[in-house]
Amino acid sequence: MNFKELTILSGVSSDSLLQHRTGCAVGCLRKLQRWGLTSIFYEYQRFAAVKARVSDQRFMELFDVSTFKHIPKEF
Repeated sequence: MNFKELTILSGVSSDSLLQHRTGCAVGCLRKLQRWGLTSIFYEYQRFAAVKARVSDQRFMELFDVSTFKHIPKEF
């Protein structure tokens, strides 16, 4: 997932985000928005419910925001 994709996600209504593995994409977006992992995981588990996966949470935890050199402050 690259910065352009995450930028697009940030401007899309939540109704359009109901796709497979959406939780990972939103979790990565939240990490770029400087959310804490506890809050990211809480939101993920709340919406994923029985479909929540440890592998998804691991992916979000290991997602490296430092690879994005120009993250807008208001993002």
